[in-house]
Amino acid sequence: MYLVLAIIFAALPAQQRDENQQRFLLEDGVIIVATIAFGMGIDKPDVRFVAHLNLPKSIEAYYQETGRAGRDGEAADAWLAYGLQDVITLRQMTLDSDADETYKRVVHHKLEAMLGLCEQTGCRRQTLLGYFGETSAKPCGNCDTCLSPPETIDATEISQKALSCVYRTGQRFGVNYVIDVLTGKDDDRIRQFGHDKLSTYGIGAELNGTEWRGVFRQLIARGYLEADVEGYGALKLAEKARPLLRGETRLQLRKQSKAQQTKQKKSAHKTTLRSIDQPLFDALREHRMQLAREAGVPPYVIFHDKTLEEMARVRPMDEEQMRYITGVGESKLNKFGKSFIEIIASHPLPDILNNRLSDTVNESLLLFSQGHDIEEIARIREIVPSTVYAHMEEAIESGLVEVRDVLPLGEDQLTEIINALEMFATEDGIRLKPAYEALDEVYDYGVLKCVKASI
Repeated sequence: MYLVLAIIFAALPAQQRDENQQRFLLEDGVIIVATIAFGMGIDKPDVRFVAHLNLPKSIEAYYQETGRAGRDGEAADAWLAYGLQDVITLRQMTLDSDADETYKRVVHHKLEAMLGLCEQTGCRRQTLLGYFGETSAKPCGNCDTCLSPPETIDATEISQKALSCVYRTGQRFGVNYVIDVLTGKDDDRIRQFGHDKLSTYGIGAELNGTEWRGVFRQLIARGYLEADVEGYGALKLAEKARPLLRGETRLQLRKQSKAQQTKQKKSAHKTTLRSIDQPLFDALREHRMQLAREAGVPPYVIFHDKTLEEMARVRPMDEEQMRYITGVGESKLNKFGKSFIEIIASHPLPDILNNRLSDTVNESLLLFSQGHDIEEIARIREIVPSTVYAHMEEAIESGLVEVRDVLPLGEDQLTEIINALEMFATEDGIRLKPAYEALDEVYDYGVLKCVKASI
């Protein structure tokens, strides 16, 4: 559960803002809500998530604000939502500004770059680095366009339909009205203006309203259309639209999904924390919070999460071992080392997990120690049973578990398999395929490997 606090200059008394910010700095599980004017000026290194609920004015502003996340070097997410009205409003603010034309051109260029980042179909990190004059040879593999590459389409024809409809309706209507004409909506207002007689009436029935709004958003973002706020958001053709309307250029746009369903892919972010270490990590964080409250300082002043993760994984049992944990200097070792070592000692690993096997093998062993069989472990971990058999094979070979406990076999079946395996033993080892065939292919190769590991 998360606690949501607000810091909004225009709405909250200074004391309440200060109290909210202090709680955000000192407590875990707190979400802070702030205006852009607030500046997000918070020196908190373990922010894991920054969300923008409208469009920043420039890439510089976006980069500065999202840069509040992940200052401790750990993985963090930045999420941005924007819509057509954001584009229209920011453009109009630039046009209505009293600044000189040179300044307006600079601001316009920055907004165009920000819109380009939003509508990007390639790696966003490469685009960000390119904007600041740096390069990256390979896509980052972490941003949304790398994890779920957007599909693009040749949108020349549908864009021409949209632009033509804006032109033929007199360039004096907003997006929703133009979409109603394109989709052939039966509407009194359309009939009143006689737009049901236009050649563009109903020519866009292949797309629904949501899809058309996506098209118009991209056309405005890319400078083919302009929106007049003083004219109640009326759309007007930009000079850039003329070559496209005449068929002299072609246009690729993001494909708009009718269901707007996004494939959820597993994040490429990595963590050093294993599930078997989670209880200890939680206990270390709780102890850190207690110390932080007593000292009146943010938790990260005691130790960063990264340091606690390493403690939970390495499990140092004395001050000499603790000294080698990242983030534990002599001063902190003297102040906090003993109490954290006591927490670690109170959370010993089960004997079955106190081994030198890989993390993934121990993940399976932990579930096995909790009473789950091979099929259940595979389902819980979303891996195939053959992989779990391979994990158990390593555990049996290491003497951590007994083959009789792993496999649901009777003594007669186990003896039958052992005899078959020994029958095909050579100087180079046991040949599994002939044994598998001699047993009439009744037993899975994973079963045979586990029994082989016990011999």
